[in-house]
Amino acid sequence: MYWRNQRRPLRTYRRLKMREFAIEGDFDPEDLSHPAEEGFPQEVTSFTRLNPYNAVIRSAALQLAPIVPDVETRVRLERLAQHLPYQPRPPRLHDRRLPSRSRSWQPTFDLSLDILRGLGGAYDPKNALAPGYIMQTWQVWEQLISLSLRSVFSPKSVVLQAQHKLGTRRVGRAVKDLHVYPDAIVSVGTEGDLRKIIVDAKYKGHVERGTTGISNADIYEALAFSRATGISDAVLVYPRPVDGVPSALDEVGHAKEFARVVADGVTLRAVELGVCGISRRGGLKRFSEAFAGAL
Repeated sequence: MYWRNQRRPLRTYRRLKMREFAIEGDFDPEDLSHPAEEGFPQEVTSFTRLNPYNAVIRSAALQLAPIVPDVETRVRLERLAQHLPYQPRPPRLHDRRLPSRSRSWQPTFDLSLDILRGLGGAYDPKNALAPGYIMQTWQVWEQLISLSLRSVFSPKSVVLQAQHKLGTRRVGRAVKDLHVYPDAIVSVGTEGDLRKIIVDAKYKGHVERGTTGISNADIYEALAFSRATGISDAVLVYPRPVDGVPSALDEVGHAKEFARVVADGVTLRAVELGVCGISRRGGLKRFSEAFAGAL
């Protein structure tokens, strides 16, 4: 999407301050008698790529590159970020309609906004490419956990689906690295007391034979994540199952640790989160804050 539109760069008119000995823009006559070492201070109107739209696209590429498992895709994203001029991440992410001359950039800009808002998006019937779609509940739960972490913690504090080497795998004569991909690694606390936590989204498996606990499969997977990352604290996050009529414990805002396992110096905590009412006004915010408090 980005490189296809490069023949018509995304530029806007902008007033820029500069210092040059050559007079190109507006200046204060008093400054002509006392020039600085770099030249006369002046303002020029420039048709430049320094604008909020490119800042959003560049920030999205930088945020997405570290978590993309495919090397070629990661290189393309890094090249894209280097191709655009440096600009800080926009403090506010608002939907905007691009100027008519840059209308072909609108899908790229909208996708970049979705990435910065939490690697997700909303279903839009106007842009549907098929009469229906399939929703896998475990992926929805994983995306919900990722979105919640992004909304509560700073972007630098959350790393999603990063690759970590666990060991090697021998297939015939070939020896290949064996990698694992934790759902998220979160840094919490202050600089003097910073600790990292592995977060693993679990959609089902904690209710077996009428008792609530962590399944052996979930324990083994969490221990593998811990060994590969060197992090000794892991949180397994489950949705609270609703039995019959929903109660207050089933509503968003409920977060409770229901099991804990210590194995080989690694602490595994199982946390259940209430999800009823998450679609209401402020539901996602309450869900995210309760989740962050449980960490």
